Amino acid sequence: MDKRVLRIHKAISKLPDTYREPITLFYLDGRDCRGIAQALGISETAVRSRLSRARLQLHEILRENEP
Repeated sequence: MDKRVLRIHKAISKLPDTYREPITLFYLDGRDCRGIAQALGISETAVRSRLSRARLQLHEILRENEP
């Protein structure tokens, strides 16, 4: 597996469940916000908010762990 992909998976694993679940469902399972909202029992607005926050945290994690 590509080193970049491994870094991203490792970074995702460091996210709190609140952010890891929606980011995984969106990017790895290919679900849309409606599908994620239904799966997690939250509103679509909450999904979009969590995805945004997850992306910011991922960015920070990846920056901290740059080779």
